[in-house]
Amino acid sequence: MRLCYVSDQRFFVHRDQWYTTASFPLKELAGAFGTGVTHWTMFGRLVSLSEAPTGLHPIAIPQNIAVEFQGVHSARRGLGSHLRLLLPYLRAVRAAARSADVVWLKLPFVSSYMLALLPRPRRQIWLAHLVGDPRVAITSTLGPRYRALAEIAQVMTRWAVRRANLALFVSEDLKSRYGAGHPCAHVISESRVTRLDLAASPRPRLGDPLLLLYVGRLSPEKNLPVLVEALGELVRANMRVSLRVVGDGPQRADLVADVDRRGLRDRVAFHGVIPWGPDLFAVIRDAD
Repeated sequence: MRLCYVSDQRFFVHRDQWYTTASFPLKELAGAFGTGVTHWTMFGRLVSLSEAPTGLHPIAIPQNIAVEFQGVHSARRGLGSHLRLLLPYLRAVRAAARSADVVWLKLPFVSSYMLALLPRPRRQIWLAHLVGDPRVAITSTLGPRYRALAEIAQVMTRWAVRRANLALFVSEDLKSRYGAGHPCAHVISESRVTRLDLAASPRPRLGDPLLLLYVGRLSPEKNLPVLVEALGELVRANMRVSLRVVGDGPQRADLVADVDRRGLRDRVAFHGVIPWGPDLFAVIRDAD
Protein backbone atom coordinates (compact mmCIF):
# COMPACT_ATOMS: atom_id res chain seq x y z
CA MET A 1 0.00 0.00 0.00
CA ARG A 2 1.23 3.46 -0.92
CA LEU A 3 0.43 6.21 1.58
CA CYS A 4 0.81 9.96 1.11
CA TYR A 5 0.90 12.25 4.17
CA VAL A 6 -0.09 15.80 3.18
CA SER A 7 0.61 18.85 5.34
CA ASP A 8 2.43 22.19 5.41
CA GLN A 9 4.75 20.74 8.03
CA ARG A 10 8.39 21.65 7.60
CA PHE A 11 10.79 18.78 7.02
CA PHE A 12 14.47 19.61 7.50
CA VAL A 13 17.30 17.63 5.96
CA HIS A 14 21.00 17.55 6.82
CA ARG A 15 23.30 14.96 5.25
CA ASP A 16 20.42 12.63 4.30
CA GLN A 17 18.91 12.73 7.81
CA TRP A 18 15.41 14.21 8.00
CA TYR A 19 14.05 16.14 10.99
CA THR A 20 10.78 17.71 12.14
CA THR A 21 9.83 20.26 14.77
CA ALA A 22 7.80 17.61 16.62
CA SER A 23 8.35 13.91 17.11
CA PHE A 24 7.08 11.80 14.20
CA PRO A 25 7.07 8.09 15.12
CA LEU A 26 6.89 6.84 11.55
CA LYS A 27 7.15 3.14 12.41
CA GLU A 28 4.38 3.42 14.99
CA LEU A 29 2.13 5.39 12.66
CA ALA A 30 2.68 2.97 9.79
CA GLY A 31 1.76 0.13 12.13
CA ALA A 32 -1.63 1.74 12.68
CA PHE A 33 -2.40 0.98 9.03
CA GLY A 34 -1.49 -2.67 9.44
CA THR A 35 1.39 -4.41 7.74
CA GLY A 36 0.49 -3.29 4.23
CA VAL A 37 2.33 0.06 4.03
CA THR A 38 5.24 -0.37 1.65
CA HIS A 39 5.75 3.22 0.47
CA TRP A 40 5.26 6.45 2.43
CA THR A 41 5.42 9.91 0.86
CA MET A 42 5.85 12.85 3.24
CA PHE A 43 4.58 16.05 1.63
CA GLY A 44 5.36 19.43 3.14
CA ARG A 45 7.79 22.33 3.14
CA LEU A 46 11.34 21.14 2.59
CA VAL A 47 14.28 22.94 4.20
CA SER A 48 17.94 22.08 3.58
CA LEU A 49 20.29 22.72 6.50
CA SER A 50 23.99 23.49 6.18
CA GLU A 51 24.69 22.50 9.79
CA ALA A 52 23.42 19.80 12.13
CA PRO A 53 20.24 21.09 13.79
CA THR A 54 19.48 21.51 17.47
CA GLY A 55 16.01 21.31 18.93
CA LEU A 56 14.63 19.24 16.07
CA HIS A 57 13.49 15.62 16.14
CA PRO A 58 15.17 13.12 13.78
CA ILE A 59 12.83 10.90 11.79
CA ALA A 60 13.67 7.22 12.08
CA ILE A 61 13.03 5.51 8.74
CA PRO A 62 11.76 1.90 9.05
CA GLN A 63 13.79 -0.56 7.00
CA ASN A 64 10.73 -2.22 5.51
CA ILE A 65 9.16 1.00 4.19
CA ALA A 66 10.34 3.14 1.28
CA VAL A 67 10.05 6.75 2.46
CA GLU A 68 10.43 9.81 0.28
CA PHE A 69 10.00 13.50 1.01
CA GLN A 70 8.24 15.71 -1.53
CA GLY A 71 6.97 19.26 -1.50
CA VAL A 72 8.13 22.82 -2.02
CA HIS A 73 11.51 24.05 -0.87
CA SER A 74 10.87 27.01 1.38
CA ALA A 75 12.19 28.06 4.78
CA ARG A 76 9.93 31.08 5.04
CA ARG A 77 6.75 31.21 7.09
CA GLY A 78 3.65 33.41 7.14
CA LEU A 79 0.71 34.28 4.91
CA GLY A 80 2.79 35.96 2.21
CA SER A 81 4.96 32.89 1.81
CA HIS A 82 1.89 30.67 1.46
CA LEU A 83 0.33 32.95 -1.16
CA ARG A 84 3.50 32.97 -3.28
CA LEU A 85 3.67 29.20 -3.14
CA LEU A 86 0.03 28.44 -4.01
CA LEU A 87 0.63 27.30 -7.58
CA PRO A 88 3.81 25.34 -6.80
CA TYR A 89 1.96 23.72 -3.90
CA LEU A 90 -0.95 22.75 -6.13
CA ARG A 91 1.26 21.13 -8.74
CA ALA A 92 3.47 19.39 -6.19
CA VAL A 93 0.70 18.01 -3.97
CA ARG A 94 -1.21 16.72 -6.98
CA ALA A 95 1.87 14.88 -8.23
CA ALA A 96 2.66 13.49 -4.77
CA ALA A 97 -0.84 12.10 -4.19
CA ARG A 98 -1.51 10.81 -7.69
CA SER A 99 -0.11 7.30 -7.15
CA ALA A 100 -1.16 6.88 -3.50
CA ASP A 101 -3.69 4.31 -2.31
CA VAL A 102 -4.35 6.27 0.89
CA VAL A 103 -4.03 10.04 1.30
CA TRP A 104 -3.74 11.41 4.83
CA LEU A 105 -4.95 15.03 4.84
CA LYS A 106 -3.57 16.85 7.89
CA LEU A 107 -5.83 19.78 8.72
CA PRO A 108 -5.85 22.74 8.97
CA PHE A 109 -3.09 23.01 6.34
CA VAL A 110 -3.12 24.79 2.98
CA SER A 111 -1.77 21.78 1.07
CA SER A 112 -4.62 19.58 2.29
CA TYR A 113 -7.19 22.24 1.40
CA MET A 114 -5.81 22.50 -2.13
CA LEU A 115 -5.81 18.75 -2.65
CA ALA A 116 -9.40 18.58 -1.39
CA LEU A 117 -10.43 20.89 -4.25
CA LEU A 118 -9.17 18.40 -6.84
CA PRO A 119 -11.06 15.32 -8.10
CA ARG A 120 -10.43 12.26 -5.96
CA PRO A 121 -9.62 9.04 -7.84
CA ARG A 122 -12.33 6.49 -7.18
CA ARG A 123 -9.90 3.87 -5.91
CA GLN A 124 -8.20 6.29 -3.51
CA ILE A 125 -9.05 6.48 0.21
CA TRP A 126 -8.89 9.87 1.92
CA LEU A 127 -8.32 10.27 5.65
CA ALA A 128 -9.00 13.75 7.06
CA HIS A 129 -7.22 14.43 10.35
CA LEU A 130 -8.15 17.69 12.09
CA VAL A 131 -5.67 18.62 14.82
CA GLY A 132 -6.82 22.16 15.55
CA ASP A 133 -9.50 24.76 14.92
CA PRO A 134 -8.58 26.78 11.79
CA ARG A 135 -10.36 29.86 13.17
CA VAL A 136 -8.16 29.86 16.27
CA ALA A 137 -5.01 29.03 14.30
CA ILE A 138 -5.43 31.94 11.88
CA THR A 139 -6.55 34.62 14.34
CA SER A 140 -3.82 33.69 16.83
CA THR A 141 -1.00 33.68 14.27
CA LEU A 142 -2.12 36.47 11.91
CA GLY A 143 -4.34 38.58 14.15
CA PRO A 144 -8.06 39.41 14.45
CA ARG A 145 -8.06 41.44 11.22
CA TYR A 146 -7.93 38.14 9.33
CA ARG A 147 -11.31 36.94 10.57
CA ALA A 148 -12.62 36.71 6.99
CA LEU A 149 -9.78 34.35 6.11
CA ALA A 150 -10.57 32.33 9.21
CA GLU A 151 -14.19 31.98 8.07
CA ILE A 152 -13.01 30.73 4.66
CA ALA A 153 -10.72 28.21 6.37
CA GLN A 154 -13.65 26.90 8.40
CA VAL A 155 -15.66 26.34 5.21
CA MET A 156 -12.69 24.64 3.54
CA THR A 157 -12.20 22.40 6.57
CA ARG A 158 -15.80 21.20 6.50
CA TRP A 159 -15.48 20.63 2.74
CA ALA A 160 -12.31 18.55 3.13
CA VAL A 161 -13.86 16.51 5.95
CA ARG A 162 -17.00 15.77 3.93
CA ARG A 163 -14.92 14.54 0.98
CA ALA A 164 -12.88 12.15 3.13
CA ASN A 165 -13.78 8.50 3.63
CA LEU A 166 -12.65 8.68 7.25
CA ALA A 167 -12.51 11.74 9.53
CA LEU A 168 -10.43 11.88 12.71
CA PHE A 169 -10.56 14.64 15.33
CA VAL A 170 -8.48 15.29 18.43
CA SER A 171 -11.49 16.44 20.47
CA GLU A 172 -15.26 16.08 20.69
CA ASP A 173 -15.56 19.83 20.19
CA LEU A 174 -13.78 19.71 16.81
CA LYS A 175 -15.87 16.72 15.78
CA SER A 176 -19.12 18.56 16.57
CA ARG A 177 -17.93 21.72 14.78
CA TYR A 178 -16.53 20.15 11.62
CA GLY A 179 -17.59 16.51 11.47
CA ALA A 180 -21.31 16.60 12.28
CA GLY A 181 -23.15 14.14 10.09
CA HIS A 182 -20.03 12.40 8.74
CA PRO A 183 -20.76 8.66 8.53
CA CYS A 184 -17.27 7.68 9.73
CA ALA A 185 -16.06 10.33 12.19
CA HIS A 186 -14.02 9.43 15.27
CA VAL A 187 -12.24 11.19 18.12
CA ILE A 188 -8.70 10.00 18.78
CA SER A 189 -6.18 10.97 21.43
CA GLU A 190 -2.72 12.05 20.27
CA SER A 191 -1.30 11.86 23.77
CA ARG A 192 1.48 9.33 24.21
CA VAL A 193 1.27 9.59 28.01
CA THR A 194 -0.56 6.66 29.58
CA ARG A 195 -2.26 6.40 32.94
CA LEU A 196 0.49 4.01 33.97
CA ASP A 197 3.08 6.76 33.36
CA LEU A 198 1.23 9.06 35.75
CA ALA A 199 -0.02 6.46 38.23
CA ALA A 200 2.26 7.34 41.15
CA SER A 201 1.02 10.90 41.59
CA PRO A 202 2.50 12.50 44.72
CA ARG A 203 -0.19 15.21 44.79
CA PRO A 204 -3.59 13.68 45.58
CA ARG A 205 -5.08 17.14 46.16
CA LEU A 206 -4.77 20.57 44.54
CA GLY A 207 -1.58 22.26 45.54
CA ASP A 208 -1.03 25.60 47.22
CA PRO A 209 0.04 27.45 45.24
CA LEU A 210 -1.86 25.96 42.32
CA LEU A 211 0.68 24.64 39.82
CA LEU A 212 -0.26 24.92 36.14
CA LEU A 213 1.70 23.17 33.39
CA TYR A 214 2.11 23.58 29.64
CA VAL A 215 3.98 20.94 27.63
CA GLY A 216 4.47 21.51 23.92
CA ARG A 217 5.99 23.63 21.21
CA LEU A 218 6.28 27.36 21.82
CA SER A 219 4.82 28.66 18.56
CA PRO A 220 2.08 31.14 17.56
CA GLU A 221 -0.57 28.54 16.70
CA LYS A 222 -0.55 27.38 20.34
CA ASN A 223 -1.96 30.79 21.38
CA LEU A 224 0.25 30.88 24.49
CA PRO A 225 -0.05 34.67 25.05
CA VAL A 226 -3.63 33.95 26.14
CA LEU A 227 -2.30 31.56 28.79
CA VAL A 228 0.11 34.21 30.08
CA GLU A 229 -2.67 36.80 30.10
CA ALA A 230 -4.96 34.44 32.02
CA LEU A 231 -2.21 33.80 34.56
CA GLY A 232 -1.89 37.53 35.05
CA GLU A 233 -5.62 37.82 35.71
CA LEU A 234 -5.39 35.10 38.37
CA VAL A 235 -2.45 36.82 40.04
CA ARG A 236 -4.29 40.14 40.10
CA ALA A 237 -7.17 38.33 41.77
CA ASN A 238 -4.71 37.41 44.57
CA MET A 239 -4.73 33.74 43.65
CA ARG A 240 -1.66 31.71 44.64
CA VAL A 241 -0.76 30.20 41.27
CA SER A 242 2.34 29.45 39.22
CA LEU A 243 3.06 28.11 35.75
CA ARG A 244 5.67 25.72 34.37
CA VAL A 245 6.39 25.80 30.64
CA VAL A 246 8.08 22.75 29.14
CA GLY A 247 9.18 22.93 25.52
CA ASP A 248 10.90 25.23 23.08
CA GLY A 249 10.14 26.99 19.84
CA PRO A 250 10.30 30.25 17.88
CA GLN A 251 8.01 32.13 20.30
CA ARG A 252 10.06 31.52 23.43
CA ALA A 253 11.80 34.91 23.51
CA ASP A 254 8.49 36.74 22.98
CA LEU A 255 6.83 34.75 25.75
CA VAL A 256 9.66 35.46 28.19
CA ALA A 257 9.41 39.16 27.35
CA ASP A 258 5.63 39.08 27.84
CA VAL A 259 6.02 37.40 31.22
CA ASP A 260 8.57 40.02 32.29
CA ARG A 261 6.39 42.88 31.04
CA ARG A 262 3.46 41.63 33.12
CA GLY A 263 5.61 41.25 36.23
CA LEU A 264 5.11 37.47 36.35
CA ARG A 265 8.73 36.34 36.30
CA ASP A 266 8.48 34.84 39.79
CA ARG A 267 5.34 32.95 38.77
CA VAL A 268 6.56 31.35 35.51
CA ALA A 269 9.39 28.84 35.02
CA PHE A 270 10.63 28.00 31.50
CA HIS A 271 12.19 24.53 31.61
CA GLY A 272 13.04 24.07 27.93
CA VAL A 273 12.77 20.63 26.37
CA ILE A 274 12.55 17.69 28.77
CA PRO A 275 13.13 14.39 26.92
CA TRP A 276 10.35 11.83 26.80
CA GLY A 277 10.58 9.57 29.81
CA PRO A 278 10.49 9.49 33.63
CA ASP A 279 11.70 13.08 34.10
CA LEU A 280 8.89 14.45 31.94
CA PHE A 281 6.31 12.20 33.60
CA ALA A 282 7.45 13.47 37.02
CA VAL A 283 6.88 17.07 35.94
CA ILE A 284 3.41 16.19 34.69
CA ARG A 285 2.58 14.37 37.94
CA ASP A 286 3.64 17.39 40.00
CA ALA A 287 1.18 19.71 38.25
CA ASP A 288 -2.39 20.31 39.40
